Amino acid sequence: MTDKVVAGLTPAQNALLRVIDAAGVTTPATLRGLVSIKPVMIHRHLKKLCQLGFLFKRGRPPKVVYASKKELLTKHYLHESPGVESPCFIYVIKDPANNRVVFVGKTTAGTGRWAQHLHYRSRTKLGDWIAGLRLKNLKPTFEVIHYCPAHLLDERESIFVDYHLRVGFELFDDC
Repeated sequence: MTDKVVAGLTPAQNALLRVIDAAGVTTPATLRGLVSIKPVMIHRHLKKLCQLGFLFKRGRPPKVVYASKKELLTKHYLHESPGVESPCFIYVIKDPANNRVVFVGKTTAGTGRWAQHLHYRSRTKLGDWIAGLRLKNLKPTFEVIHYCPAHLLDERESIFVDYHLRVGFELFDDC
């Protein structure tokens, strides 16, 4: 996530802009799990950010996605699922203490997958690690590293896992 602050925007608008900029493409429902802003205010801020040209919108309620770059809203990067459009991408989860990658994953659920990781109460190594961070009032970092069509997700995930292992990262392999 970038730390850029845009003059003239409210702190809430800047927070939304940073989250969407990091995710690339997201939905208002996903944003509710990532920022501490009331849902009605999320929608008002998203509308204003679109009017000001900071965000781009595709779809109509309830199937709306927002992006910081117009090219991310093309069909090539979106996966069609029943009733909702979600971006497909490869992401990494990083340790907040040292910024090292600890997990590489894929999703067709957009940034909703991040919220699942944060709140999932599983007994996996990754789940236990995230729970341990929560006890210390820390949160891992989520970063989108590659967008691709849904049919290429498995192949691309393997490529990125292999790369991160080759360069020396110790990855959790369960989820």
